[in-house]
Amino acid sequence: MQEIPLDANRLYLEFDLGYCDLHEARVENVWLDLIFDDPSMNRAKISGLVFYRRPRAKF
Repeated sequence: MQEIPLDANRLYLEFDLGYCDLHEARVENVWLDLIFDDPSMNRAKISGLVFYRRPRAKF
């Protein structure tokens, strides 16, 4: 979970599933949860949302 700074106009957040114990061939659907601490009288605008897969580097 990542907290968004209050003074941020534009930002990006990342979540790497590579650290999860996950069998990628079995994944058929994903979902995204947005958690608001105090949602009353606030507005959230999502202008772009990208999910993509990158090969992981071998070390």
